[in-house]
Amino acid sequence: MNNVIALRVVQQINFWGMFASIAALFWLNQWYYYALTGLCVLLIAKGGSSIGQHRYFSHRSFQTTPLRDKILLWLATLSTTGTTLQYAAIHRYHHRHSDVPEDVHAPLDLGAWRCWFHWYRNRVSQMVGPAYIKDLLKRPDVMWHHKWYFALIAGYVLLLAAIDPWLILFCYTIPAGYAWFNGGVLSLPLHIKGQGYRNFDTPDNTNNSRLWNWLTLGEGLHNNHHHRPQEYNFAFTGRPGEWDMCAWVIDRLLRHDASPNSI
Repeated sequence: MNNVIALRVVQQINFWGMFASIAALFWLNQWYYYALTGLCVLLIAKGGSSIGQHRYFSHRSFQTTPLRDKILLWLATLSTTGTTLQYAAIHRYHHRHSDVPEDVHAPLDLGAWRCWFHWYRNRVSQMVGPAYIKDLLKRPDVMWHHKWYFALIAGYVLLLAAIDPWLILFCYTIPAGYAWFNGGVLSLPLHIKGQGYRNFDTPDNTNNSRLWNWLTLGEGLHNNHHHRPQEYNFAFTGRPGEWDMCAWVIDRLLRHDASPNSI
């Protein structure tokens, strides 16, 4: 089994296992499990995937300190949305070819099921070359996380098991499954023409959705994002009803434009 297939299998386990894990969470009904689950969802799904993989490493939409950079890289790995190299390469390519035949996960070409679960086109590695991630290929820490990706995730899972086996479900499966749910929303319903509403006449089919924005905790303003991909705040229009939790976190905890060591 190659690494891509192994990754897809783990992602499927996390996504479907998320629902069983939520049922177990309510069945046990312990306040500390609720607290740990919420914390890990915010750290891994939102901090690692929505902020780290998407806005920071793929779009370089804000600067931060070296320490926070390292934390985002670890959280990005634990989100199990692919290595940072893989995620950034495919996402940058997607923005250049959004909803055209070259797009590796266009809904109209792949179909809803494959698009939701990111079963990309064949030969995606030949389509998306290293030129898209030259900046990340120069970083030894990113390369190290890429090389030891599965080992790092396995180490985290084993650590949770040693503390309390239930934590595997609450501190890994649920946040990683939710991170993949967010990715599916970005790829499928927010790229279907005629769904939601559009603030900008972008050349693709992207739309905004208040429903999906609530269900993903701030990722549903996709038309805004494709109009201005280098903007970390997807609610930059200031329109009533548009909000972005991740931008709030970035403003208060992560953004550090004055740092001379920021990337």
